[in-house]
Amino acid sequence: MLKHPFFPLFTTVILSSLTLPVAAESALQLYGTLDTGISYTKQSGEARHRGLINGGQTDSIWGLQGSEDLGNGAHALFQLESSIDLLSGQLEEDALFDQSARLGLQHEGWGTLYLGRQNPASQQFNEEVELAGWKDFGLGALMRNSDNYQQNQSIQYYTPSWAGWQAGLGYQAADWDKSSLTDQPERFNGALRFEGENLYAAISYDQHLQSRHPYTPKHAKALQVSAKYDFDAFTLAAAWARQKNGFVGLNGGEQAAEYWEVDALEGYGAPEFLQGGKVDSVFVGAALSLGQGELIAQWSLAKPNWHWEETQKKARKVQVYSLGYVYDLSARTQLYAFGAYGKNYHLEQVFDASNSSSRRAAIGLTHHF
Repeated sequence: MLKHPFFPLFTTVILSSLTLPVAAESALQLYGTLDTGISYTKQSGEARHRGLINGGQTDSIWGLQGSEDLGNGAHALFQLESSIDLLSGQLEEDALFDQSARLGLQHEGWGTLYLGRQNPASQQFNEEVELAGWKDFGLGALMRNSDNYQQNQSIQYYTPSWAGWQAGLGYQAADWDKSSLTDQPERFNGALRFEGENLYAAISYDQHLQSRHPYTPKHAKALQVSAKYDFDAFTLAAAWARQKNGFVGLNGGEQAAEYWEVDALEGYGAPEFLQGGKVDSVFVGAALSLGQGELIAQWSLAKPNWHWEETQKKARKVQVYSLGYVYDLSARTQLYAFGAYGKNYHLEQVFDASNSSSRRAAIGLTHHF
């Protein structure tokens, strides 16, 4: 059983807050999502895995969020959110609030400002076009700038919504020792979205403002355009992204870190990617209302432009296919099943010189509270 020094105090605070009366001008909400199922996974060159899966359709999380009315159209806001592993009952990461730990101010005329650990605005705006977040096989499988990732010491600003338009700007302060090149780089992100009755569209740009190592002088960056249209019984989604010089979300494996033996390069992807490499990706998805649920098909393609140093061969195109069905048992509980296949796709590293393939089939249950 996980022993955490903050758990006794934190449990006491939660129970007290849920039993004490809350002022009329304040609001406090405890929320969460639980997701688990049974799956079969096979990665080329690795052993098959059969058994339970944590977060087959979406991450398992729980959190607290609240607001206080400050008057004159202003509110104080906060959010604390943690990912959990239903298979063990433990925190999925070492940090207690790994998903979100932010505090902010909102004004109806000036927008919202958040400070703390949080998802960048660019990631939040783009992920809205994903139709099914199948574990390792969703929109973020190849467009890692749209995958779920957080930034420490982050400032994110969101404008008010004007006729469906909203902009977001973000900055992450550097927290690293330049002599050892550890921890996090300085980053910038900007995004714009439109949300109408049936149409959703977004465009974003992310860039690291510092290089992480003399071997990698170029800055990681990503540009993405996304759209989704709801035809009532049928929804169509599409996206295009260009990622250069590594993954901006630092969620692409440890190849470069192992190659150069530099911990600060964890998550950037392959060394060839960091040294001027580029990946163009497209995503297409469709969801059809069928019975008391949805039939969802998604496809992604990524074209890397580098040659592998190990083999001197050009990196191959990567394709990810998925087909699944989500059945609504109630307004808060869903039953799902999906099958997915990745050609030349590695679940952790995304791109690899061995051109490995991956596949997964799963059936599971999701509950929101």
